[in-house]
Amino acid sequence: MGVSGVGKTTIARSLAVRLGAQFIEADDYHSSENRKAMEKGIPLNDKMRLPWLLSLCSAAGTARETGNVVMACSALKRQYRDLFRIHIGQVQFVYLHASREAIA
Repeated sequence: MGVSGVGKTTIARSLAVRLGAQFIEADDYHSSENRKAMEKGIPLNDKMRLPWLLSLCSAAGTARETGNVVMACSALKRQYRDLFRIHIGQVQFVYLHASREAIA
């Protein structure tokens, strides 16, 4: 988890390979409406994010049936992480942080 550009996808892909886990890129699960909003620079609100988060819960839950899963997802709000805990079960979060200079 972390802000845009911090390296979530790069780190998560690498970790998934090392663990022999399935990788899920959360951005791939956004609806076309959410994608259009983001392309226009419109930030997503909680109502817009909920279907996306629930689809991630479903995908991760299904993937966990066959092994470990590593997901690249911002999940910056506690309520989003709590949703994963409720719907997926045991989860571990890794918070990635970098300076603005490193991200730029």
